[in-house]
Amino acid sequence: MDFSILSKKYGINDDQIDIVMSCMMEDADLTETISRAGLTLSKEQVFAVASFISKSFFGEPIDNVSPAMLIERIAISEENTEITKEKIEQTREMKRLKAMEEDLLLFYAEKITVNG
Repeated sequence: MDFSILSKKYGINDDQIDIVMSCMMEDADLTETISRAGLTLSKEQVFAVASFISKSFFGEPIDNVSPAMLIERIAISEENTEITKEKIEQTREMKRLKAMEEDLLLFYAEKITVNG
């Protein structure tokens, strides 16, 4: 099977692809796969590689071939979602504080103008 698209897109070699495939068959998670294959890719990228291999080589979705990888990817996604929610909340709070600051500045500017 030709996995040259993976080499081009992710810069991994055939030996690393073989190790990823082996890890998939052993139901290793993404962390272990990265370690064993000596990859410098993110877990998300390794999951994409494994998903491609799963569909192309095994003819199955990744959850049928390597559930451990899917479980870890879901956990990463949930963590990223939580981080995003926190950032959104921080942004909202900053906007609220900025609006309060502007209101106070406007109040004091009007007070100074009136009391002159």
